Amino acid sequence: FDATGKQYRYFVWNAAAMNPLLRAQAWHVARPLDLAAMRAAAKELDAMISSWGTTEDELMGEYKQIQRSAREKNRNAKPSIGG
Repeated sequence: FDATGKQYRYFVWNAAAMNPLLRAQAWHVARPLDLAAMRAAAKELDAMISSWGTTEDELMGEYKQIQRSAREKNRNAKPSIGG
């Protein structure tokens, strides 16, 4: 068995109050969502990523490198005066 891709699912709880049973699995957004705009943006993002000609694994590798660089930068940052 060889994996040929990955699929990510993100859960949004769109209600006035967060469901306490889903607190660790979902992102709470209380205000109304514009689903048409979200679908249009997702379509454009998918087309943009496809045009890069890179695989999801390559994109995740780049993302992880950016995270590592940001963590290292934060560790090496000098504390500001008064804070």
